[in-house]
Amino acid sequence: LQEIQSNEEEMRQQMEEMTAIQEEMEKNELELIGQKGALDQAAIVTEVDLKGYVIYANDTFCEISGYEREEIIGQKQSLVRHPDMPASLFEDMWKTITRGDTWKGRIKNLRKDGGCYWVQATIKPVFNEWGKPRKYIGVRFDITEQVQQEEDIRQQLQEIQTNEVEVRKQMEEMTAVQEEMERYEMELRGQKGALDEAAIVTEVDLQGQVMYANDTFCRISGYD
Repeated sequence: LQEIQSNEEEMRQQMEEMTAIQEEMEKNELELIGQKGALDQAAIVTEVDLKGYVIYANDTFCEISGYEREEIIGQKQSLVRHPDMPASLFEDMWKTITRGDTWKGRIKNLRKDGGCYWVQATIKPVFNEWGKPRKYIGVRFDITEQVQQEEDIRQQLQEIQTNEVEVRKQMEEMTAVQEEMERYEMELRGQKGALDEAAIVTEVDLQGQVMYANDTFCRISGYD
């Protein structure tokens, strides 16, 4: 009887431990569900199998891509790949995640209507009990507005640089013109000096009043 009571006590303790473990697991599950819900609200989330076929897409993905969930499930993730993106980027991504590492990068994606959107992506493998990837989860944040602002700034800087080049060119042209005018003025002064030495020169206004008389005139005429 004492042995039976001992076994019953041991079983009771095991049941209490199992109940505590189950309650902890349920609490963790609730916490994970809450975290996943928050992530789904804030980020674009997809899951793909080992061949790149979409097995899950959240509402945020559907909203930004323009695809219904039924249209994307079972399709290749590359359905939203923008032709502007180099193939080498995705080759690097697949090499990284297939060896079990996390890949991060900036990607331009194609919407169903032909528009585009930019995301900051984190692609992470999910492992099986043998430590091998069994699927890949992609968490992306929409950075389209940020990229557009960067592009606007880049264009403004380019315009400023273009304007600087144009201004510099105009300044160089003005300097060249000024130098040419100075050379021409010096040449005219030389010619005038030679003319004053060789000839009698006067200038009169429209009424015949003398406005200028050179030294040669004064010398030969006797007038100051």
